[in-house]
Amino acid sequence: MSSQMDAQPLVTVGIPVYNAADSLETVVRSAMANPTERLEILIVDNASTDETEEIGRALAAEDPRVRYERNEVNVGQNGNFTRVFQLARGRWLRWLGDGDTLSEKYVETCLASVDGRPDVSAVTTVIEYVFDDGSTKVERYDGRRPDGSDPIDRLDAMLALLTGSPFWVDPVYSLIRREALSRSKLMSPIRFSDEVVACELALWGPYLHVDEVLATRSWAMPPQGTRALRHAGVDRGRIADWFMAAVQRPLMIADVWRAIGLTEGITAGDRARAVVTLARYSGRLVRRRVRGKLQRMRGR
Repeated sequence: MSSQMDAQPLVTVGIPVYNAADSLETVVRSAMANPTERLEILIVDNASTDETEEIGRALAAEDPRVRYERNEVNVGQNGNFTRVFQLARGRWLRWLGDGDTLSEKYVETCLASVDGRPDVSAVTTVIEYVFDDGSTKVERYDGRRPDGSDPIDRLDAMLALLTGSPFWVDPVYSLIRREALSRSKLMSPIRFSDEVVACELALWGPYLHVDEVLATRSWAMPPQGTRALRHAGVDRGRIADWFMAAVQRPLMIADVWRAIGLTEGITAGDRARAVVTLARYSGRLVRRRVRGKLQRMRGR
C-alpha cells in the first residue's frame, strides 16, 4: 500500500539505548509530539537486559513513525550510535540520548532553517542541560559561528565553540545531514570522536544555529577529580568547565589534529590552512595550562 508514510522520512530521530526502561517512554514521546508525518523515530536497543525491549515494541505498535530494532549482542556505545546511522532512513539524523528530550517544535523549526540550503551540514539549537541533582543550565553563545562560506573559517569557529564552555555546543546532538555524515568517521573508536566529526562537518558545509531552547540533555558530572570540588560546594557548571579545560580540550585537539590529515574532500591548500588553525589552538591551550600552573605556584 502506497502512502505518505511509505515515502523516505525527512528526519530520523535516532535513539541508541541500553537498559533505559526508566526513561525511554518519556524520551520517545517527546519526539512523537513533533507533528510531522515525515519523521522516523528509531530506537536501537543495544541488547538490554531490562524492560527496554517491551517498552520499545509497545511504542512502535502505537505510532507507525516509531521503529524498534534490537542488536543481538552489545556492540558498545560508539557501535550503537553507528548502528543508528546505518539503520536510519531520513535525509537528516538527530541522535537523541536515552535521558534527553526534544521540543514539539524541534523538527519543524530546524527544517525551516535549512529550507533552500543544500550546502548546510548541520543545525544546532540551544540546549537546556539537566544535572544529576535536578538543577538545570542554559548557556547561550554570542561569538562567531561556523556558518560562513569559507571552510577554514568554519573550522576555526567550530574549534572556538568546542574549546570554550561545554554548554555552547554538543555536536553529536545536532540535526545532521545524513549525506555529509556518511563521509565522516562517525563514532569511530577514538576519544572525542564526536568533536572530530563536528570539525569534519564544518569543513564540508555551514553549521546553522537556531537560537531557541528546543532540547534537553542529561548531564552527569565527571566522577573522577571532582569529588572535592563538589563537597566544597563549587557550582556544577564550574566543575564541568574545569574538567574540560584541564583534561578534555587538549585531548580533543590532539584527536582532531590526527584526523585532519585523513579528512577527504578538502583541497591541499585548505588542508594546510587547517593545520595552521589547529597549531594555533594547540599553542593557545598550552599557554593557558602554563599560565594556570604559574598562577597556582604563585598562590602557594
